[in-house]
Amino acid sequence: MAGRFRARVLAALVIGLAGGPVAAFGLVGCGGGHPGEQPPGIEVVAGQSGGGGVELPYSVAINQWNGGIVDRVPVWDQYLQEHDLSEVPVVPLGATISISFPKPAPDRVELMEQVRGSGGATAFGAPTAVDLADGEKNGRFEFQLRVNGAAMVSSQSSDYEPGGSTRSFVLTAAWGSAGLSQDTCEYAFALHTDALCEPDNEAEYCGIDSSGD
Repeated sequence: MAGRFRARVLAALVIGLAGGPVAAFGLVGCGGGHPGEQPPGIEVVAGQSGGGGVELPYSVAINQWNGGIVDRVPVWDQYLQEHDLSEVPVVPLGATISISFPKPAPDRVELMEQVRGSGGATAFGAPTAVDLADGEKNGRFEFQLRVNGAAMVSSQSSDYEPGGSTRSFVLTAAWGSAGLSQDTCEYAFALHTDALCEPDNEAEYCGIDSSGD
């Protein structure tokens, strides 16, 4: 598996030098150093802060690596090709999602979230930024799964059933300073959750997340 991935990455670097996305980043991490010949593997876990929980599968795609800019399909499209959304875990609202990198941790990260319809291709609302600033711990970034107002746009009754709302996440990570010397890639993952909290639940995470407005 690692050999095939490395071959695909190297081929993309050779062929795809015709321009591609260059991300802007909001959170400065505590990284330093070059991550290697390919993007590092990560661990995405949904559960309680400090350990335990269920691991979420992910896909990774290069934006720019070793001085080459890669022209490719969006990482979410790649995720849908590589993973079956019906097998993605259900995660309760309020759960802590942790994203762990090996050393060196990225210098900058940005996480964007979007509500998805059945099958994952349809999106409800614009992507919204997820605040990771309070969860960064030596290469581990955390956030709490909150209600997303875009989940209420769907006209499909099944989306309002327990675990019926699908969320996609794209994490952009960068190592090094801006320019061709910077290595950047994107990781995509997904989960199912509830569209709304129970009526008597007054937890802070039940408030509408309007961070992308």
